[in-house]
Amino acid sequence: MRSRLLMFTLLLMPVMARAQAVTVKTFTYKRDLQADVYDFPGRSKQPVIVFIHGGALMMGNRGLSTNSGSLLHTLVTAGYAVVSIDYRLAPQVKLPAIIEDVQDACKWVREKGPELFRINPDELFVMGQSAGGYLTLMTGFRIHPRPRALVSFWGYGDIAGAWYSRQDPFYLQQPLASKEEAEQAGGARLYLYCRQQGLWPKVLTGHDPDADPRAFDPFCPLRNVSKEYPPTLLIHGDRDTDVPYEQSVLMAKELSRHDVAHNFITLTNGGHGISRRDAALAARTYEQVVRFLDKHRKSVRMAGIVLKWIRTDKESNYRRIEPMIREAAANAAKIVCTTECFLDGYAIADKSIPLDDYRALGEAIPDGRYFQRLSALAKELKIHLIAGLTEADGDARFNTAVVLGPAGELIGKYRKQRLQHEAVRNTAGETSPVFETPYGRIGVMICADRTEAGIVRRFCAAGADLLICPSGGMFGPKSNDPIVQARSRENRTHILFVHPAQFLVTAPDGANLANTVLGDRLVIEPQEAGTEKDANRIFYFDLPFPAVAAR
Repeated sequence: MRSRLLMFTLLLMPVMARAQAVTVKTFTYKRDLQADVYDFPGRSKQPVIVFIHGGALMMGNRGLSTNSGSLLHTLVTAGYAVVSIDYRLAPQVKLPAIIEDVQDACKWVREKGPELFRINPDELFVMGQSAGGYLTLMTGFRIHPRPRALVSFWGYGDIAGAWYSRQDPFYLQQPLASKEEAEQAGGARLYLYCRQQGLWPKVLTGHDPDADPRAFDPFCPLRNVSKEYPPTLLIHGDRDTDVPYEQSVLMAKELSRHDVAHNFITLTNGGHGISRRDAALAARTYEQVVRFLDKHRKSVRMAGIVLKWIRTDKESNYRRIEPMIREAAANAAKIVCTTECFLDGYAIADKSIPLDDYRALGEAIPDGRYFQRLSALAKELKIHLIAGLTEADGDARFNTAVVLGPAGELIGKYRKQRLQHEAVRNTAGETSPVFETPYGRIGVMICADRTEAGIVRRFCAAGADLLICPSGGMFGPKSNDPIVQARSRENRTHILFVHPAQFLVTAPDGANLANTVLGDRLVIEPQEAGTEKDANRIFYFDLPFPAVAAR
């Protein structure tokens, strides 16, 4: 027991360390302008966020905190590479030059990023805070191809409004800054002077918004929203004394007028930013950001855990799979799937197991010990987890797959319908439910269900965008692949098949998109764990969801 626990600890430690170690590399993207790239090592073809710092376009820099709980750490943990950029600042340059820098940075990320830091150029997002939020909103019509989506933290869409072009009451409460002092010091003193005198638009553009209002058309996102504008998330405190909350209200109204997908998060009683003392609010807000980004991705990373069974040993099976699930999440998988009845090692196959012993393997939902551990794991890793187990429901036993959400909630469960030899001890399910996720509607079937065209058809009739099949039993190119391919072709849908000896993804036309057979065994003895007979692996597939691709 002690040696087994030590093995588990050694397996788990590197995975946990890898999940926490954010790396940063610095590149020069344009002349003397640099960008810091944050991610986890070993990832490939990951979505990327171009992050634009704030500072009124007069100050600030690209530096970001990598501390656990920070916005950056949350984004990288969720599977995104983050590229934080510098840009030239006023008054040394005017606004067109600043916007040019942002355009050049996005172009550099798209052209050089796939080679330099393994990103997917088709999944580029832009995010910024305050003035960085303003520049983020500018990219919605100044960057082509347009970003997948935008996130503006306390940003603004109108730089010519009275809030910027008139003396500001809040800043007039501070000691007046002189013109000479502002010109000498620049940065924060220049900004204070501009706000006290209502000169920010003129200093940044060289134009007076009263004398030449049309000159600001190219620099106001509020005036450039169209139906082609990217999906946008606006976040703003309703007591912001620097950038009025009304700026995001106006932007949201304009997005609604053009039917642009958007969300607006109001930080009640919030100022300009989120206080470091309010870690709970920060965590909630950052998770909403991740959900918004995930919703507007072109694809979602799926992971299948191909792991041999140890018959009847729930603890060993759980201990073996937990570090693999953690590694899948660390490598940006959003949906992780186990095999059929991974927890008890598909004990129903061995009828020599005494009936009472078999029944004792059943896991109550939601009160069972291992169900709760799986739920806590999904919550900790913020993933959708599809896990196969034998379910105990009163006197009945079911071959079940549970679908857990990123808050650890039970989204639903599916009970296998085509039982065959299992019918002597298990009860058949009767329905083909479909489960809503941010990535589309998922139908979960189990093993032999795939052989019944009618069962599979009912999932798709209920609106499934994707079918996932935790499995055991027959596998391989002769006995399994033609069946899965036929179901995909008949229903025009992807199928993800996860088995102790095979990982398979089929396309709507029946083609194999990924297919690996791993060993020739489904079951191992306890003493064979960790040996060459225990062939196991995490398989990944970046799947375009119809619901996402259609956007």
